[in-house]
Amino acid sequence: MARAATLFGEWEVQEPKPTPPWGDDAEEHFYVLDKNRRPVPATEEERTAWINSGAPTLVARTDLGGGWEVSTSFDGVVPAEEDQEGSAPLFLTLVLMGAVDDDYVAAYPTWDAAEAGHQEVVDRYKKQLEQLGAVR
Repeated sequence: MARAATLFGEWEVQEPKPTPPWGDDAEEHFYVLDKNRRPVPATEEERTAWINSGAPTLVARTDLGGGWEVSTSFDGVVPAEEDQEGSAPLFLTLVLMGAVDDDYVAAYPTWDAAEAGHQEVVDRYKKQLEQLGAVR
């Protein structure tokens, strides 16, 4: 937040948000990450170029042992109907057994929430796998 001085004192002024590049009839919304890992609206072409540039999308990857893995990354594509201001599910956590998806998916709107969510999933699966004797 910026501060603005007026005749009546100082006020916090919210910075204007960028205008999304997609129209009202778009089926999907696209995002890239800025240098502070915050999602920024983008066109599909901008997102593709950003991904192809080798931009960092991996939030965390944890090997649980026994072939189990938890992976969290920035996806940057969201169906228009799910894109609510500030809560779009842009970061996804998947649980994998080898190359097979365990059907577990969690979604988060920010990098920080994705990091915290990743650790929660790791802790939960690690505990369950240890109880089953699948990992030590």
